[in-house]
Amino acid sequence: VREFEKIRAWVVRVKEVIPMPGMSPATALDIREGAYVHEVHLCPTWYRKPSEIRLKKNERIKVKGVWAEINGKDIFMASKVKKDPNTEIIKVRLTKDGTPFWTMTPERLAMETKKD
Repeated sequence: VREFEKIRAWVVRVKEVIPMPGMSPATALDIREGAYVHEVHLCPTWYRKPSEIRLKKNERIKVKGVWAEINGKDIFMASKVKKDPNTEIIKVRLTKDGTPFWTMTPERLAMETKKD
């Protein structure tokens, strides 16, 4: 498992993407870190639609996740997003191992989200 990284950045937009041909649509963010704009994948749109992500353009956020290469492009795979100062907006993966919340049983998901 890769080490998690944290990025402090500004929201550019919340959007829907197709990660790879044949995959289901995903909810993603474009974020600006200095001179760079990164694409951050959150989850499948059936789990959380872009309209359900409570972030606005130019809001300062902290994203925790790992880098992955998808279709030759560096993508940040988020486990959680917080608004400064540390207001959690969305958590979509377990921090300890990256397990996606959308793959869990309803019982395990309830247990994991209750911990926060």
